[in-house]
Amino acid sequence: MCLPKMPYYRFVVMMVAFFCLMSIFSNYTIMNFAFICMKNDMQGAVQGENGTLQSIYDYTSTEKAQLIWAVAIGTIIGTIPYNWMYVRYGAKNVFLSAGIISLIATSCTPFAAANNYILLLVIRLIQGIAYAADFAVIGIICVKWAPHDEVAFFVSVLTVFSPFATVITTAVTGFVSLNNLLGLKIN
Repeated sequence: MCLPKMPYYRFVVMMVAFFCLMSIFSNYTIMNFAFICMKNDMQGAVQGENGTLQSIYDYTSTEKAQLIWAVAIGTIIGTIPYNWMYVRYGAKNVFLSAGIISLIATSCTPFAAANNYILLLVIRLIQGIAYAADFAVIGIICVKWAPHDEVAFFVSVLTVFSPFATVITTAVTGFVSLNNLLGLKIN
């Protein structure tokens, strides 16, 4: 396959990678906003210890910590295998597979949250494994696409994906929740 002979094609690659990095990060951070939006959803409520109804999404502090730790553990587990796969198979297909895994795991999250806490933990672990692909791909893109005098620029653009993703995810989730779209509402 021949790549186009455009002098600024590397910037297209950088920006596509930036948005892909953002999407994987957004997929796992969206859970933080689900804690807020779904906490008071009484559909499928269960009776609490003191006899009052409690939302199935009203996680305890321990459960929330476990859901966050699951992503961290997944990231630790996935880092070395993704680095190995990048070297062995190249970045394009491996990073694409991480995006697809992240997409599938995120799509399964609402079902798991409503039905099985352990399944939700496993899905969060899988999201962490997919998120591990983000780090090495930044280095690969910088090495393969950035001229020596632009490496610092590429690194700075590609590593700022997490704050950008947080801002966009927060804004979109807030809009969806405040306008009661998709059945999510902040109470």
